[in-house]
Amino acid sequence: MNKFRRKSRYTSFSFDHLSSIVQDLFIAGTETISTSLNWAIIYAAKYSEYQDKLINEIDGVLGKEKLPTESDRSKLNFVQAFLNETMRIVSAGPILVPRSTTKDIVFRGFKIPENTFIMANIWSCMRDPHYWSEPNEFRPERFLDKYGNFVCKNPAMVPFGIGKRACIGESIARLQMFLIFTSLLQKFHFS
Repeated sequence: MNKFRRKSRYTSFSFDHLSSIVQDLFIAGTETISTSLNWAIIYAAKYSEYQDKLINEIDGVLGKEKLPTESDRSKLNFVQAFLNETMRIVSAGPILVPRSTTKDIVFRGFKIPENTFIMANIWSCMRDPHYWSEPNEFRPERFLDKYGNFVCKNPAMVPFGIGKRACIGESIARLQMFLIFTSLLQKFHFS
């Protein structure tokens, strides 16, 4: 592909391609964000001690009236940890968009021929006991360091995929989930 790009001065990107990408962002983004938010609310209701901690953090940083902004994310560490744990334990898109190999490869001793259909199971990555202690337990603290700061360095935390084929809307989705979830917890207590 890179060789082709170097040889060609022109791309084949068209208005139809752009329209398709924008449509995908709206359709895929709306469904996955709403599903993830539904699960976040369910887990907040199920674990009242976490919900209390979320509300206390939000009240301490924003109060009840100030709407959250993108710049507030770095101050709301537990909110970010809670949302990440929700995405880890209940993946809105557990199987990534299908891909295919562009050449014959060997992966972990298995020969995979060119043009083989590949589907990555990210649900399995985010539940793998090799990477997660007690992977079936809902524990937002796993995303906090000893000082209570949000950290997300686990290579198996891939709710949006990985590499250059990762979800193009990841930053938008993370921001929207943060803003909506934080706003809801400013006004409501879920049970």
